[in-house]
Amino acid sequence: MPSTYDPLLRLELQATGENATTWGIKTNTNLELLADSVAGAVNLNVAGSGDYTLSTANGADDEARQAILVLTGTLTGNRNIIVPASPKTYTVINNTTGAFTVTLKQAASTGVVIPQGGPSIVVCTSVTAIDAVGATPYIKSFLNDPDAATARITLGATTVGAALFTAADAGAARATLGAEAGFRNLIINGNPIINQRAYGSGTATTAANQYTLDRWRVVVSGQAVSWTDSAGVRTVTAPTGGMEQVIEGASIIAGTYTMSWTGTATATVNGNAVANGGQVTLTGGADATVRMTGGTWSLLQLEPGNVATTFERRPVAIEIALCERYFENGAANFIGSAYTAGALVGQQINFRTRKRTTPVIVVGTAIENVNLTTTFLSPITDLGFRHYGEAAAAGNVVMTRSYSASAEF
Repeated sequence: MPSTYDPLLRLELQATGENATTWGIKTNTNLELLADSVAGAVNLNVAGSGDYTLSTANGADDEARQAILVLTGTLTGNRNIIVPASPKTYTVINNTTGAFTVTLKQAASTGVVIPQGGPSIVVCTSVTAIDAVGATPYIKSFLNDPDAATARITLGATTVGAALFTAADAGAARATLGAEAGFRNLIINGNPIINQRAYGSGTATTAANQYTLDRWRVVVSGQAVSWTDSAGVRTVTAPTGGMEQVIEGASIIAGTYTMSWTGTATATVNGNAVANGGQVTLTGGADATVRMTGGTWSLLQLEPGNVATTFERRPVAIEIALCERYFENGAANFIGSAYTAGALVGQQINFRTRKRTTPVIVVGTAIENVNLTTTFLSPITDLGFRHYGEAAAAGNVVMTRSYSASAEF
């Protein structure tokens, strides 16, 4: 009885008593072919398009028996790799080039798409081919991508999504998402619309370091700050001698900060030049002086981190309250009754915002003064002051006047 061949791996099955002088050679051949089916690899140039049918041979080397199929070549169209209609597991490495698909399949089955790049494992039955990993081509391609940038493209990442994945730090990530942390800007009145002193644009100052717009002082006496307003943004022209804001040390944590603005002015922090979008190192707990000089600026921001983000627009009521820690205007009024001449009548005036330090109080000329001689301001604290006077005679007393309280540097 002659030899037959196994239908799965096409190994020679020798009949009893056959091949008396060659059975050893044939057995060794079978073992080698069996090894190919378990661990053998073949390089296949599958350039082109259409069907590529793996070779088969009984009792001899062939392509279909190999465990690992390494596909190479330039595709000019979609390619089908046709395997025998018998059970077998393949590891397929698709190293082809060209923007086309490679599908491992049996002639009558749908098959499995093999993405370009890393390995895919395909289990074939007698009727179909199945992806052993179960991943979609996109996921398999993602897992096989050579680097992070390629993986992001595979996943269809948007420009924003890709920027988020590559953000250097939390600040950069928040900027990408447009979700920056609040109260990050150390500059108060960075869009300098708060003007409690009613300073007039272009008005020459009469002393060095005179305050104009809230938190901003003009360094050189006789120079001025001017501005224009457009769509809620104030653009300031800084004098040649500069205009400054001193940032309170209590607001500063040691670290790197980024400064940014719109305009042509030059900037220094603690006397050191800072480029627009540049970084400075601040000492925790120490006051810092920001100076803008000789040009225009708007939307000034000094924030933690290495990335300039969009200008932080705080509600105007919050911005006023921040300014009032350093300066406020108010009314120092009281009404009372004196039981005799010389009696003291008055009222405690509390500041709207606690001051940085005990402020300097300046009271205006009395708008209304009924039955009072001398008035006093004492004691003055960072919370407020007592405003009272001495009655000229027994009876009602009235005082109406304004005040300003400055706790600026």
